[in-house]
Amino acid sequence: MAPSTSKKRENHSATRTNPEAKRPRTERDVDISEQTTDTSDKYVLPFPATLTKLSSSHSSETAASMADADHLVVASDDRVSGTTPAVPSPSTVEGVNTTISVGTRSFFDQRLVDRLNTMNAYRNPASCCYSIQTLPIEDTVWGNVGYGPDDNSEYLYLGGQRVLVRFVAEVIFNNFVELKTRNPTRRAGVKFRPLLECDFDKASSPSASGDADVPHALWASRWMNDYGQPDDDLKLFERSFDATETFQSKLSMDKYPADQIKPGNVALVETAVTRWAVKDDAAVADSPSSPSKGKKSKRKEWKNWNVHFRIDAISIIHQGEGLNEGGAGEDVKF
Repeated sequence: MAPSTSKKRENHSATRTNPEAKRPRTERDVDISEQTTDTSDKYVLPFPATLTKLSSSHSSETAASMADADHLVVASDDRVSGTTPAVPSPSTVEGVNTTISVGTRSFFDQRLVDRLNTMNAYRNPASCCYSIQTLPIEDTVWGNVGYGPDDNSEYLYLGGQRVLVRFVAEVIFNNFVELKTRNPTRRAGVKFRPLLECDFDKASSPSASGDADVPHALWASRWMNDYGQPDDDLKLFERSFDATETFQSKLSMDKYPADQIKPGNVALVETAVTRWAVKDDAAVADSPSSPSKGKKSKRKEWKNWNVHFRIDAISIIHQGEGLNEGGAGEDVKF
């Protein structure tokens, strides 16, 4: 298994400059990735570790008048279409805990546990929204974000739709606002830890195990301004909701101020999944047969990519008790 080529930045809102970039900022412009893989391995990441493309109708999709990939529409359950989605019982895997229990956290009661397990078993193929536990990863493919055939930024697709993935998790760090000034950040997001180890494992790999400082933690974030724009008019992330009593259509829930989200809050984190290619200059330079020996690698020679969770929404389910150091239709309510 090839080692990760990604180095973490301490400042997760910092950008990676790209002198050749004359396009809107995309996920690959910032080194905030949590996973890196190599296509020489058949299945390093649970996400499709091949360069499988969608049909040309999708792979040539453009961003139209959108100024930023972060503004592209992803699958959504803001309005629940048709009938209530089927919610299967949590699966049983020998030796793997796939259900949340009252013992998962000391303050969990049975009502909360039942809600969390229902969320974690959620799947809605009609809107292409799945919990990480129910996502059929083997059926997913990568599709271009929309900046042309030479751009290596791609969304995770399933059945021709961009996937929306849900994580039942606890908040580790709030990056919606600056720590000292409490001003909105350019790179709004949250560090979170799935409540179940199996859910984290499904979203990561041994060579890219999330955040080194916090076991089993992942980042989900998005840009709050367009490429090259000043930070003077930054807005606070608005897709944060109060689901402490009931999780339902987002049109029915109250907002939960993003700057009030705290470590230890139990939340439903909803994300798109993107990747972008990373040059592997060392591998090219070390290959005697490579026509690019001693030169920078070309896009077609890239073997590695970063995978990023682009936050779409976060709903607070329970306030928690801090962190332990060591369409028309029925609303879906949990």
